[in-house]
Amino acid sequence: MQTRYQSIFETSLDGIIPITDRGVIEDINKSALELFGFEKDELMGQNIKILMPEPHRSDHGLFRNN
Repeated sequence: MQTRYQSIFETSLDGIIPITDRGVIEDINKSALELFGFEKDELMGQNIKILMPEPHRSDHGLFRNN
């Protein structure tokens, strides 16, 4: 099952960004990297709000339980 998930994740034309319950980026596929213009090592471990424009970036914590 993991191999199937990984294959779908890597080949999807849609950007996929799995995050933790704290909003930390756990992985990111090639389509999302192309969409946002980052390299994978620039985003891994960062909070998802790094990809959001203001005012959404500042407000992001208000919509999650921290």
